[in-house]
Amino acid sequence: MMYDYEEQTRLAGQDRQLRAAAESVLGTSINSQRDSYAQSVRTPDTVNDYFVGSLRYNNRTSNIRSFSIFVTFDFFFTVIMWLVCIVISGANVQAAFVQQIIHYHIKTSLFDIVVAAVLRFIILLLFYTICYMDHWCIVALSTSSTCAFLLSKVFLYDWSQSSQPVFQVLLILTSFVLVWGEVWFLDRTANSLQSYRRDYCTDHMNPERTPLLSPNYVIATAPIDNAGHFYTPMGSPDHSDNEDEVDQKRRVSNPSTLPYTLAMKPPQEMIEEFNKRAPSLLSKCHNLIVSENWKTDTVTSEGDIISYMTLPKLEKKIFKISGIVDFPAAKLLNYLYDNIESSTSWNKQVAESKKLYIINENTDLVYQATKTLGDGKISARDFVVLRHRGQYESYYVSSWVSVNWLPTRKNFIRGENGIGCFATQSLANGATEKSQFVWLLNTNLKGWLPQKLVNISMSKTLVEFINALRYHIRTIKD
Repeated sequence: MMYDYEEQTRLAGQDRQLRAAAESVLGTSINSQRDSYAQSVRTPDTVNDYFVGSLRYNNRTSNIRSFSIFVTFDFFFTVIMWLVCIVISGANVQAAFVQQIIHYHIKTSLFDIVVAAVLRFIILLLFYTICYMDHWCIVALSTSSTCAFLLSKVFLYDWSQSSQPVFQVLLILTSFVLVWGEVWFLDRTANSLQSYRRDYCTDHMNPERTPLLSPNYVIATAPIDNAGHFYTPMGSPDHSDNEDEVDQKRRVSNPSTLPYTLAMKPPQEMIEEFNKRAPSLLSKCHNLIVSENWKTDTVTSEGDIISYMTLPKLEKKIFKISGIVDFPAAKLLNYLYDNIESSTSWNKQVAESKKLYIINENTDLVYQATKTLGDGKISARDFVVLRHRGQYESYYVSSWVSVNWLPTRKNFIRGENGIGCFATQSLANGATEKSQFVWLLNTNLKGWLPQKLVNISMSKTLVEFINALRYHIRTIKD
């Protein structure tokens, strides 16, 4: 009997090794087929070869390099034109250099145009190539100052001293054209495409996150229909029947379900600070909800009211939507608070939602990441918020505010939530199965975004959320 047991153990071990080897070979084969298939898939016409070829690591576009080449061309072309002007004048080259540089005067020398080109070359490469600046202010400043200088040069230069001033005129005109060409080049091929490529990179590196509205492209997947791809999985180790049980006393979410940067516990002094700060959020949210400074923006077909208010100290708009929902007030608030992680199944605006740390029954830390917004014009954002729930006067409130704890993640822009909340209130007519739902949206998406685009996106987000919430509630009841 002992021999039979040892023989069975040896055979079982060999079987596990064979299955592990088969898994390794199979994984290599599948990855090879997927890579081969991916190479055969053409990028849609909306993403041309020039666009795809301009992508590079860390979302930095090669068009910045092209812009740098154009600025370098401006510098060398100006220098060559200046040398041509000296040679054509017929004077001794060495004497002309001394006259133009050592004995410089604005009425007789064109060397100042070369100096202007050198300054443009240094400043533009410093800010746009080395520092990767996205804003247009520097190139606008260099262009306006160069145009002002060239205009003064036209009136101050002594044209009578030149027997053939054609090349001097060409030098000034080409300098004028080149500086405006730099503005056009940066606007059309660098800044205007950089944000679009950033969204493309974000979605392409994370294909499981489908854009919320109007995706610009579809990534095809290769069907795997070979029967040889199916295999018997390796056996589970003994005494593994309870591996899915959750320890109710554990505070930190399962690290395997979170990005590596999120699987951490905050320091104890930070937890104590959060615990002290959280209760005050309820009164602040209540004061904002009942404020008389709200202005009605839109009333939807469902009767939902979208309002906005400008915070005087921050000079920013916050938004609020209120509407009737077929669910009791207290139950609805508790459901939204307790089931934050499953909200991704019905709230299509959210790509990830995880409880990071539970401070107490009514206070926790949550990480959320959005999908692209505004028809893909606003790239993915993520937020780390402190939440606290409770009842304040007639409202049941689930409040939150962003906290500075975790490092940023690749392919996400870290947004900042001001004091905001979900709030529910029982109806005045006594209908217990319905409630007044309020979402107070106070967020800063960060980045260079037109305020009008942000306002439209926020209003759309509010409407889509409350419609999705109603549909989800009907599903729960059914």
